[in-house]
Amino acid sequence: MLRGGAAGRRYAVRLGDRGRIELPAHIRRALRVQPGDEVILTIEPAGTIQVTSRAAVARRCLGMLAPPPGRQLVAELVAERREEAARR
Repeated sequence: MLRGGAAGRRYAVRLGDRGRIELPAHIRRALRVQPGDEVILTIEPAGTIQVTSRAAVARRCLGMLAPPPGRQLVAELVAERREEAARR
């Protein structure tokens, strides 16, 4: 989630020497990145570039790994292993 109402807005920045793009301070704050942090650039099929912080990628991945609501995956695994051991 972006801070400061930055989502959905468009910003014009200049391409500097050696092909560098400098993100203005308010955009860095919205992305929660500091100078020296790595960001992920994704080139979209429409020719646009998406800038994503590593923290945002990590949050998205954690959401994919969360167990489904109401399930206790560790307890299910232990029960399965006990059933297998009892069959031997």
